[in-house]
Amino acid sequence: MSYTLYGSHTSPFVRRLRLLLSGKDYELVAMNLQDPADQKTLLEISPIRKIPILKDGDVTVFDSRIIANYLFPKVGHTPLSIDQENTLTLIDGIADSLVNVLLLKRSGLDDPRNSFIKNQNFRIKTGLQTLNEQIVKEDFSLNRYPALSLASLIAWINFRQLISLDKFSNLNEFVEKAAGTIPGWKETEYQDK
Repeated sequence: MSYTLYGSHTSPFVRRLRLLLSGKDYELVAMNLQDPADQKTLLEISPIRKIPILKDGDVTVFDSRIIANYLFPKVGHTPLSIDQENTLTLIDGIADSLVNVLLLKRSGLDDPRNSFIKNQNFRIKTGLQTLNEQIVKEDFSLNRYPALSLASLIAWINFRQLISLDKFSNLNEFVEKAAGTIPGWKETEYQDK
């Protein structure tokens, strides 16, 4: 069975799914969200014009979290526990805040006095602190989806040079270990295309 994944080479939400699908039959339709033709195609597939999107025959699935849950039984991945779901929510919250900060910066609206920006930066800092502590206390098996998601996020932060991770040594060690262990890591490295 072949899946079609619509996304970009620079999205941490897309990369985690590509890692989940590593070794499976799937096609990545790489999109540039700044390109009007890709924007039109994306709108034809999704009314919210947001990646990733998965097509599986006649089934279309939106959002990385829902796509992952849809794929778990199909790719032999066990469902997540409540603790793993909570960890994934933390990872997603940090990623969402970082995307917001990045988009505001690109739009020239990144005034650090803005309460929205302050809230995003607070979420990023406290979330990363929590994960930096949590990663040494819990099982972040590199074959589990939360680990794929965390490794994708940390690599993306480094790729985009969004913030310094110097204070989060456990996270840096984790992504270095992931780079040498996770199947498909090299093939899914971030790249601007």
